[in-house]
Amino acid sequence: MPASRRQYEVVSVSLPRDLVRRANAVIPKARRSRVITHMLTSFLGSIERKQMERAYETYYSERSEHEAKDERDLLADWKITDDEAWAILEKDDLNGRRKARRCRDRQPRPDDRCRDQKDSSRHCGVQR
Repeated sequence: MPASRRQYEVVSVSLPRDLVRRANAVIPKARRSRVITHMLTSFLGSIERKQMERAYETYYSERSEHEAKDERDLLADWKITDDEAWAILEKDDLNGRRKARRCRDRQPRPDDRCRDQKDSSRHCGVQR
């Protein structure tokens, strides 16, 4: 969502005077709202992660032994496939092949174009 369309709400918060003085001494006035927004977002994210962690703990503690066994069996089946995939990748490394990189991980060159792009000013949907 573009910044111009975001909805903002002005809030008034009472804080300890000492805390406000310390914040005013360190944070430039023009950046205070961004710093507060970042801190509040980070705090709320940590609360959400903790709630998710508790939900997982509850889920796994309430599962039946049959469900747990089914999951362990499924993970064991996938382990074989994972091991095969890692073996192929390691074999490629030993054969001197360059590791495959995703398109977005490498630095674009001026003449790069995505498969169906005629204009090289854009690369994989990312404006340069």
